[in-house]
Amino acid sequence: MMFPALTEVPQLDALVAQFLQQLPQNGFTGLIQTDYATRLINATDNSVYQVLPQAVLTPKNEQDVASIFRLAAEPVFHSLNFSPRGGGTGTNGQSLTRGIVIDVARLQNHILELNLEQGWVRIQPGVILDQLNDHLKPHGVFFAPNLSPSNRATIGGMANTDACGKGSRLYGRTSDHVLGMRIVLNDGTVLVTGRKTAEQLNAVVNQKTREAELYQTVRDVCADAPSHPGSEKLGRFITAYNLWRPLRDDGSLALDPLICGSEGTLAVVTELTLKLTPLPKHKGLFAVRYRSFDQALAAAQQLLAHEPSAIETIDDKILNLAKNDVLFPKVRPYLGVDEEFTGNAVNLVEFIATDDSALSAKTAELKKQLADDQAVISFYYSTESAPQGALWELRKKGVGLLGNTKGKRRPIPFVEDTAVPPEHLADYIREFRALLDSHGLSYGMFGHVDVGCLHVRPALNLRTDEDEQLFRKISDGVYTLLKKYGGVMWSEHGKGFRAWYGPDFHGDAIYQRMRRIKTAFDPRNQLNPGKICTPLNSDAELISPFAQWRGQRDRQIDTRAEEMAQGALYCNGNGQCFDYRMDSIMCPSYKATNDRIHSPKGRSGLMREWLTQVSAQNIDIAVKPLTGKEVLRRELRRFGGRDSNDFSHQVADAMSGCLGCKACATQCPIKVDVPAQKSLFLHHYHRRYPRPVRDYLLSSMESWAPIMARVPRLANALMFNPLSSWFAEKVFGLRQLPRFATRNLYHLKNKAERRFDLTELQKLSSEQRHNTVFLLPDAFTGFFDAHTLESAVQLLETLGKRVVLLPFLPLAKADHVKGLLPGFERKANRALSFLSLLTSLEVPVVCLETTQTLMFSQEYRELTSRYELPSILSLHEYLHGTEITVPQHAGGTVFLFSHCTEKSQQPASTVQWQSIFQRAGLELQAVATGCCGMAGSYGHEREHREQAARLWQQGWADNIAEAQRLGSVCASGFSCREQARIQQQLELSSPAELLLKHLRTGQSR
Repeated sequence: MMFPALTEVPQLDALVAQFLQQLPQNGFTGLIQTDYATRLINATDNSVYQVLPQAVLTPKNEQDVASIFRLAAEPVFHSLNFSPRGGGTGTNGQSLTRGIVIDVARLQNHILELNLEQGWVRIQPGVILDQLNDHLKPHGVFFAPNLSPSNRATIGGMANTDACGKGSRLYGRTSDHVLGMRIVLNDGTVLVTGRKTAEQLNAVVNQKTREAELYQTVRDVCADAPSHPGSEKLGRFITAYNLWRPLRDDGSLALDPLICGSEGTLAVVTELTLKLTPLPKHKGLFAVRYRSFDQALAAAQQLLAHEPSAIETIDDKILNLAKNDVLFPKVRPYLGVDEEFTGNAVNLVEFIATDDSALSAKTAELKKQLADDQAVISFYYSTESAPQGALWELRKKGVGLLGNTKGKRRPIPFVEDTAVPPEHLADYIREFRALLDSHGLSYGMFGHVDVGCLHVRPALNLRTDEDEQLFRKISDGVYTLLKKYGGVMWSEHGKGFRAWYGPDFHGDAIYQRMRRIKTAFDPRNQLNPGKICTPLNSDAELISPFAQWRGQRDRQIDTRAEEMAQGALYCNGNGQCFDYRMDSIMCPSYKATNDRIHSPKGRSGLMREWLTQVSAQNIDIAVKPLTGKEVLRRELRRFGGRDSNDFSHQVADAMSGCLGCKACATQCPIKVDVPAQKSLFLHHYHRRYPRPVRDYLLSSMESWAPIMARVPRLANALMFNPLSSWFAEKVFGLRQLPRFATRNLYHLKNKAERRFDLTELQKLSSEQRHNTVFLLPDAFTGFFDAHTLESAVQLLETLGKRVVLLPFLPLAKADHVKGLLPGFERKANRALSFLSLLTSLEVPVVCLETTQTLMFSQEYRELTSRYELPSILSLHEYLHGTEITVPQHAGGTVFLFSHCTEKSQQPASTVQWQSIFQRAGLELQAVATGCCGMAGSYGHEREHREQAARLWQQGWADNIAEAQRLGSVCASGFSCREQARIQQQLELSSPAELLLKHLRTGQSR
């Protein structure tokens, strides 16, 4: 049966459609998106909820935001509502809405002005925390609030949740660093905030303006606001519109403390002026490992006596999950000699000082105390940035690592943002754990013990009725505990749906004042309704936190579909893939487009919906070849068009931008493997819709390239004339393909000792086999970049190895990338069957392209269990264990640009290359870059030309130029070297080529 069209696409509300149609006529110049894919991406955040918005508006500037609300103020549109959205990292559904999302992050992300003399910076709300601090660092200042998702959290979002994190004991909350804002009110009025003196305030309130009404209301409400029970003892201030902070004893007033923490319920922030703080000159960090989590918690009070700037705790669950993360090799030396973390916990204790002697004085006594503490297994102390950075990265990854817990029950956020006075923390956590244990739940804990804030994530599966009920029981139970210990439910991550507890928590006297504030700013309840509080004289209700779970829709996905695409289902919205840094290898397609559809989170969200709709139609997504009748019906669609309302097209558009670099498979804490999802999806998508002819050309490349390589000059003449180039681009959508090398694999096999002869190899002695290495040629270095293959062969022979070139084996990488899965499995089995014949020889097999090596542990993973295979290594893995004689002449500096897949999937590769070059007498410096923009065929494909060039410019162009100025340059991947040729006509060397040249120079002296 032909794969069906998926047409379950919710329609747009008529009034919303009318509003959106009129919006450009009212001066809006930004993006207006109503496609189902964009709505789905904005239907989730980092919480357990899913709420589908009607549309997404992306304003370019403040004028666009004002135009939205000027139109929304017209009576016909009073029933519409709007929710601003920043980084989408909220854990309580703060930005989720059934109305219209205003994305202030995508286009409003510029640093506008820096005034070092007066100590402030002016920015747009979409600026990311790390982006800002990277900009400020050369000037010796920073924006002090420190969040775990600092590489993707926007300052606007931080202000709206009044966020804080590590070091809040010292630096406070975001609101403590906001000097002023520009905000847009619900009628389109633009207001400039900032603290006004009593005289200035009187001048304002005496006017008959909207601003005067607001200031008068705020002054009246805050003047006699009762104190909040427990707030004096709790460092984490309670966010009830911060009623106690706008008005000071001197009569001055600022609206900024109200807006901070208001979650878009009062106004939309379009600009912020922030206070700058001098960077600490000296930092010291302890990593203290305890025998138990309880002992780590109990130690917090003793540690506080030493006046650290921060104390952060990580429990054993996170430590054990970290062992399977790419980060673990970096932090392992600092956590003790063994890898067993069962029951253990770590406290990270940071100290800052103005000079070394002050830092030493602060830490000396603690070192003695820790050495004598029986609860301490080990401790590590460093003043260096590299170990400190690695340890803090472990702490920042805590949330994501918990999401990678195995099983259907996964740790989820809903009671994770609680805080109690630090002296009550141990008792509170003891009762908290007893509550969870009584229901047989596992959980992870981490957080800021110095301020009594511990993040706790119980593991639940909200696709079951049982765990839905447990969700409510645990939530209510924790609320009861908090009231007992004088704590707060919302210490730093915002309220969102959990503001539902607010009326009872705050009490009527405070809550009614909050409602007066809401009424003054948003009487029609158009701004993020259902969050924080409701206006007076309104029958609107707060949103319940016990509904609208993602799991309610996910439970429709059948078991088989769930097993085949787990990454899509378990993506928790952590947003690690939104890392703004261009030298990060995570998700180049997101960096090239700044569109969250083109990110692992975005693609996983669309894949979840695709699986839901597929399951609803009882479609079996097992991989199977098409029958002849199915192929005929599919191909006839080339002439009949495609179903325009099929949701599968939106998924296909999102997947088409994936470069297949696989960074998500390691850098994402959940290990979401988008290329695997893409492959599965394309297989089924093209059961209904015809494939591009290009797919067949690329799939068959490993068949026709070996033939054409026998006559390379003729092949090049046929392929690279103006007519052929025109034909390749118009028919296949391919451009600037690599040329065949005139000396290639066939020339290298001319030496008899390099030829593969199984019978002769079996006659070799054990010692001879030990000195032999099999080289498995790939199509790229075998036929196009054969200079690299020749260099590798000669390098290994120079090192005294006998190199045997195996027959060329199609490994079917392109088949997997394009979703030609039945063909992929056939070719893979043939390759594995041949390689299994070599196992008894005990000779290692080396691949020059890491992407080829990795296929045996990744794409072939489900097939390799049928075969016993020899050791298959990348070149750097083999050379790392090979003796190298250092030449007796001066070396130099070499700059390595690693293939992004190599860096992400083999994180030890950089250190191994450095060791290899060091032993050869060369200094190797690894250059931090993201993807070059090629990634297999991606950079050759016409529709990706612009993105490929952008990625090259963003991450590689300037770095290459600087490296060439300082020394020699090499690139480990064929695709990277090919991209350099296309983008800048550069001929980059491979590491093997530079090593060979250096060793040969030494031998000739």
